[in-house]
Amino acid sequence: MHRLIVFIFFVLITGGGLYFIAPVWMERQHHQAKLDQVNEDVLRNERTAANYDKAKKELQTNPAAAVRVAREKFGYSREGEKVYIFDDEEAYRKSNKE
Repeated sequence: MHRLIVFIFFVLITGGGLYFIAPVWMERQHHQAKLDQVNEDVLRNERTAANYDKAKKELQTNPAAAVRVAREKFGYSREGEKVYIFDDEEAYRKSNKE
């Protein structure tokens, strides 16, 4: 009889503990998943910022890079050159690769 009382007491204590701990543990898991996602976003944004910093430095120090950007992005040309504008940029890129 004494063993039965101890077993029931153990089951009640364990079950009660799980009843109160499980929601807290699940909430922690949820917050950890969100934290992991935020950390991934931070890393991705840091890489993007580094790429922008590199491009900025290149534009500030290399005149040829500035000319390239002016030509590619804004359609600028030198005197006497013709600028061709393609509606489908992807088709243009494919035609240049061939």
